[in-house]
Amino acid sequence: MTFDSVYEMTNPLNTVMKQRFIEWFSGDDDAITAGSAKGNWTRWNLSGTNTFRMSDTIDGGFEIESAGASGNQACIDFGNKRHYSPRGAVCIGVARSPDLTTGSDGMSYNVGLIENNNYSFDNGASLNFALSFSYGGFTYFSLHSGNPTEAGSYLDSTTAIDNDWHVHKVETLPSGTRLTIDGVMGAVKTTKLPESTSKLQPRFDMRDNTGGAVHHTAIRYMEAYNT
Repeated sequence: MTFDSVYEMTNPLNTVMKQRFIEWFSGDDDAITAGSAKGNWTRWNLSGTNTFRMSDTIDGGFEIESAGASGNQACIDFGNKRHYSPRGAVCIGVARSPDLTTGSDGMSYNVGLIENNNYSFDNGASLNFALSFSYGGFTYFSLHSGNPTEAGSYLDSTTAIDNDWHVHKVETLPSGTRLTIDGVMGAVKTTKLPESTSKLQPRFDMRDNTGGAVHHTAIRYMEAYNT
């Protein structure tokens, strides 16, 4: 038996394939001007002149380097092209910050789904989002979600913060949001969810909370799909 596509091998023709995206963050991707698009991604400097580049290390992924001042913030997203459901989507990212220090403000970063690029660590309550939040001032990785009418809130996972690579899986569900770290389901929220009418886009971002020197975050894989 032959098939017209790989999809038809395991799926009936009357089942429409969902939106799905995969990014390995490999190859040549030199730093470009913030606010410009390259491939699927748009880079944004929210505060400070930060640097976007591929890491010059094996499996180091894509880096965002702060400009070295407290409050520097930057992100990559889809340039406000929103494909993903606030009530049935998954975002998976493999990320780290080598400068994330437990018990210290230091660095923080987010991986997950968000409404648009205007989110920052300082005004996130004004948007729809569901994010895995990594912050040295917390003990555990946490699930952060919210919407324009409710201030965002955090719920701890069961995985302790460190500066190693971790698999962050954020899910939007019909009645909640869920965070899994390295395959361990650690947090489920049923309040302060993204609004049901707001489509979302993948996002990776960082905030330098201390300054004094440049600090780094990196991501080497991201996947997003509707369920």
